Amino acid sequence: MQAEEMTFREWCAKNPLANRHCDRLRFLSADLDVLQMVSPGGVNRLLRVAPEGAGNTTLATLFAAYYLDQNPRSVVHYFTYSRRMGEIGARKIKQYNPCLIKSDPDRVKGTSIHVSLCGSGADLTIVDSPFRNMQDALCPSIREQVWGALLENVRTRMNHPDRPILIFSPIYHEDDLIGRLVCPGECGEDWAKVYYPEGNRMFDAFRRKYDDA
Repeated sequence: MQAEEMTFREWCAKNPLANRHCDRLRFLSADLDVLQMVSPGGVNRLLRVAPEGAGNTTLATLFAAYYLDQNPRSVVHYFTYSRRMGEIGARKIKQYNPCLIKSDPDRVKGTSIHVSLCGSGADLTIVDSPFRNMQDALCPSIREQVWGALLENVRTRMNHPDRPILIFSPIYHEDDLIGRLVCPGECGEDWAKVYYPEGNRMFDAFRRKYDDA
C-alpha cells in the first residue's frame, strides 16, 4: 500500500521514534531540507561532511526509513566501517519503520563497506562513517581499501546507476573517501556537498580548493 506522501521534515514530526531526537533534529533543520531533494531524478550523489557527534548516523538511519516509507518497493543498503555496526544501523532503520519488520525485512541490509551484499540491488545506498576513526583514515592502505570498496562493493550493487548514494562522514585527510570525492568529476560523478559546521577550517580549505576551482 502506498504511504501517505509527506516531506522528510513532516515524516520526522509524525514518527514517534524520530521524536526522540527532536532536539537534535531542530539543530539539524537545514539537513532535513537538503535530504528532501534526494531522489533518482533529483540529487542522487550527496556528501554530508560532518565531524563525529554531528548527527551523521541519526540522519542516515532516519532518512533511510523515510525513503522506504515513501518508496514501498525500494531496497536500502547501509554500509559502515564494520559488519556489526552495519547490522546495528539496519536494525535502527527497521525500528524507525516497524512495518518493515512485518512485511519485508530484507528491504534493509546493513554490513561493512568491505563486504559485498548479495541478493537484491539497492535503490538507496548509504555509507555512514566508512572509517572507524582518524587513525584508520590516516593509514594509506586502509584509505585504498575503502576507496576500492566504494567502487566494487557499493556502486556495483545498485539497481540502476541513477539510484541515490549518500555518504555521511568526517573528513580526516585529503586522500580519504571524502577528500577524493570533493574533487570535481572524481569517479566520473559530481557530488552535491553539505559541509558542517561552516566554520571548520579543514572544510573551508577544501571548499576553496575544489568548489571555487
